[in-house]
Amino acid sequence: MKFNNELELIKVMGWTKSLKLTYILKELKNGKTKDEIFENLSGLMKPKSFSNYLNQINRIGDDIKFI
Repeated sequence: MKFNNELELIKVMGWTKSLKLTYILKELKNGKTKDEIFENLSGLMKPKSFSNYLNQINRIGDDIKFI
C-alpha cells in the first residue's frame, strides 16, 4: 500500500499515530539522527514507544510518498 498524502495515512493509522510517524520521518529526512530526534521528544515519548515508531518507519517509510 502506498500513501500519497497525509489523509491516506490518517485513514489507515489514525490521527495520533500518523502524526507521530510523519514527524519522525520528516526529521529523519531533514538529516537528524535518531538520537537527536529522541532527545527533542524527551518527556513526550518513552524509549520503547519511539523504538516501535522507528521500526514501523523502517517497514513502511518507502511507501510514504508525500514527505
